[in-house]
Amino acid sequence: MTTVTVTGAARLARVSRGTIYNKIESGELSKGPDGIDTSELLRVFGTLHDASVDTVVSAADGVSRVSVDTSAKALDDAREQVQWLQELVEKRDALLADKERQLSEAQTRLDEREAFWTRQVTQLQALLPAPELEPPRGIWKRIFG
Repeated sequence: MTTVTVTGAARLARVSRGTIYNKIESGELSKGPDGIDTSELLRVFGTLHDASVDTVVSAADGVSRVSVDTSAKALDDAREQVQWLQELVEKRDALLADKERQLSEAQTRLDEREAFWTRQVTQLQALLPAPELEPPRGIWKRIFG
């Protein structure tokens, strides 16, 4: 027999932990030092659900049965979710490609502007007269002047 914690029991029975505690306090469900026995959960709740593998354990007619839920609906739901996720990825990729194109165009325009202004500065510098050299002052004027 397997024992589980209160949280594990709540998950298996698909009830809240408060419900498990209420059943323990009322005496309907017994809890040992190691936890709650799964046979106790079956006795009280009748059906246990294990979400990790979608199994259902029930105690009908005193016989325990295990069935695995692999219904077509569950598979269809999973396929729909996969398709939805693929569409999201495709939309994200298209958006990224568009943003990269916009960034490339903006960089090209920026390079063109920079080249234009560099030519303007060069032309303006060519129009400026050469700087006049000032004659030496102070001690240098007396030595060399």
